[in-house]
Parts: sequence; structure tokens; C-alpha cells
Amino acid sequence: MKKLLLTLKYTGFMAILAVVNSLNAAESNTSAVQLRVSPKQCTTLEKGQDCYVNLKVSWQTPTKGDFCLNMQQQQLRCWHDQSAGVFEQELIINNPVSINLLDGDKVLQSTAIKYAWLYKNRISKTVRWRMF
Repeated sequence: MKKLLLTLKYTGFMAILAVVNSLNAAESNTSAVQLRVSPKQCTTLEKGQDCYVNLKVSWQTPTKGDFCLNMQQQQLRCWHDQSAGVFEQELIINNPVSINLLDGDKVLQSTAIKYAWLYKNRISKTVRWRMF
């Protein structure tokens, strides 16, 4: 009876260990995905102005597959049966944007391009003249 109980405990422990190992393997595959985006920030003189950026993206995964790159729900490019890719395009942004590498609907990696400005908006753009 004691031997049977020990065998059941050992079997249960091994089953839990197998589940934990499979979860760790899935997590390590996701963390092995690399997404590099340049630049990290786009800066304008005033808030609200368009910011012109030459976006450069490179990515790499441990296995081949069908992957897509998108920005704010807009598809930029897709690759089929690839494990790495490069993308370049000039963009115009006026707020922060998120760049995502997708495998179907699953986001594998995500990064953001910050939007910054140097000066506050001028209240009035008209020139004011003073006589005295």
C-alpha cells in the first residue's frame, strides 16, 4: 500500500514537472523572437506637427513560419515560410505608434516609437505689433 502511494505521488510529480517544462519551452520560444526597430523616438518642434521618420525594422524567430508586421492595426508587410525579415519605409507620425510582429493573430513581439516635441503649441500664430 505504501509503495503504491509512493508510486502515485511520484507519477503525479512527474506529470506536473512535464507540464511546467512544456510551459517553459513555449515561453522560451516566444522570448527567442527578436524585433529591432529604429528609431525609437521621433521629435518635432511643436506638439501636433507631423514627424518624418525612416523606419527600419528587422526581426528573427527560431522557426520558419508566416509572419506579419503591423503598426496600429495597419499591416505593413508579411513574410511566408521565413525565420527572419527586414523592412524599411518612410513614415509620417504625429503621436506614439506601436510596431508588432504577428504570427496569425498572436503578437510575438511589440515595441513603440515615441513621439516628442521641443516647444508647446503657440496659442496664436499671428504676429502682434506694438507701437509703444
